[in-house]
Amino acid sequence: MNYTDAAKLIKHWMELSEPKGRTRTNRASGWAPVECMVEAARHLLITDRETLESLLNQSDQRLCPLIDPLRTDFAVHRWLANKREEAYSDWLAWVVRQVDKPELVFQLFQISPPADLSDWSSLAPIVEREVPVPAGRKDQSGRLDVVVRYPGRLCLWWR
Repeated sequence: MNYTDAAKLIKHWMELSEPKGRTRTNRASGWAPVECMVEAARHLLITDRETLESLLNQSDQRLCPLIDPLRTDFAVHRWLANKREEAYSDWLAWVVRQVDKPELVFQLFQISPPADLSDWSSLAPIVEREVPVPAGRKDQSGRLDVVVRYPGRLCLWWR
């Protein structure tokens, strides 16, 4: 479950708790409902963690004698040590360039892919950095940190 789905679920629970035709009022009802939701989420996250740990172990075995790159602490890497946004965007652009399947790019950014990706198999993304745009902050032009294009099909961007 991603954050969007979780937010929709919480909103739905909230709507179920309100009687029909009655407006919502601010009232303190204690933390018990929140504690119940946190406990329910804890079990889901533990399961997800176990699944991911298993996948990392399998990856380690396949890459032996190396380990999966996701086990690397990139925060200590010189390029990322300054915590500059540009460095992270450079790494993101590099990762997208390495992905050879459009469905993996969609999965990377948790975006639902188009219904039919069958004729996308030969497409490689065009990845650009620091793309200028006519409007940014108030009274200024702007820039997009990373732009991913599938010409004639799709354009994704992050700022």
